[in-house]
Amino acid sequence: MELRNLTEQIIQNLNELVYDEFALGDQQHQEQSKNKIQLLVSELSQSLDLDNRIRIQNEFFNNGPLEVLFSDTEITEIILNGPQAIFYEKQGVLHQHEDIFFSNYTYEKFINRICD
Repeated sequence: MELRNLTEQIIQNLNELVYDEFALGDQQHQEQSKNKIQLLVSELSQSLDLDNRIRIQNEFFNNGPLEVLFSDTEITEIILNGPQAIFYEKQGVLHQHEDIFFSNYTYEKFINRICD
């Protein structure tokens, strides 16, 4: 299953789990919702290899396609022009990132997480 399709399937299921409660609820509700979401992501990504399972987890809980960029100490700037337009500067040269956010939804949630 393609990772973008899997992401959309997870998002459809998240509507039942009320993802916004995870993002906006009190600490106890956030923890309960996060556990439910993690279980859902784990169940739906079982058939993926380890790298793709980690990538899907990063899409929902961490920095999505930016995770690898944040871990590279030679990258001096990251530019987001949208979920599918990610650029970074490395050693003075601007590059387009090969990875993208799999959906507008996960991109918007990422932006909300870093702005809070």
